Amino acid sequence: MVGLSFAGLSVAQPPPAAVLYTEAREHAVRQMVELPGTVEARTTALVGSEVDGLVEVLRGREGQPVREGQVLVRLRTADLELRLQAAEAGLREAEARLQQADADLERNRGLHDQGILSASQFGASRSERDAWQGRADQLSAEIARSRLDIERSSVKAPVTGVVVAERCEVGEWVGRGEPVSELASLHDLEVRVEVPERYFRQLERGAEARISFAALPGLELTGEVSTIIPSANAQARTFPLKVRLANPDGHI
Repeated sequence: MVGLSFAGLSVAQPPPAAVLYTEAREHAVRQMVELPGTVEARTTALVGSEVDGLVEVLRGREGQPVREGQVLVRLRTADLELRLQAAEAGLREAEARLQQADADLERNRGLHDQGILSASQFGASRSERDAWQGRADQLSAEIARSRLDIERSSVKAPVTGVVVAERCEVGEWVGRGEPVSELASLHDLEVRVEVPERYFRQLERGAEARISFAALPGLELTGEVSTIIPSANAQARTFPLKVRLANPDGHI
């Protein structure tokens, strides 16, 4: 349970009774309102896999703190590495054939200019050279894609936070786009409060709120009203409000 006190809510009191030699005046008295709230993470991330694969290593266990860029899940890459090796071997052959085709094309160009080689024969040598160039380009793209897939097989944390749920197990097959882990960032929190409607029009974004915690006696922090949602709970007649709370040390 989280308690919040708002000092910005005011209630007008009736004028005080007249006192001898004292002028009666009307003053607005600042009223402290205490409301219960719930702490939530402002940033949560459902981390998915960018490639298909078999889970080989699971490092992001529930409750474990992780840093941005840290590996959560590693997929098996043996098949991808074999595909990469095959593409690299094919590229070496294609480049050798392309080099030979370039030499043949230049030689045939001279023969064609001398009238020894026909236009169709010269065109065939040019097509041969273009075909090997296309093959080399195709294999280069396949190599780049395989390397990228190998890199993506290490699923990394997109934010610094805590693992709140494991979505896969070692030995499980996961598909592209399927979630493997769920994270919550604890450095930037917010407190959700249900505010009675009689105070709603007195609320302002940016207003200060003091926050205390039932589970942490003696700890009192200051937050800032970040969100006021004008959509009431019809039964409770309350409006949701969010107070932004910095948590750099992770105490909360």
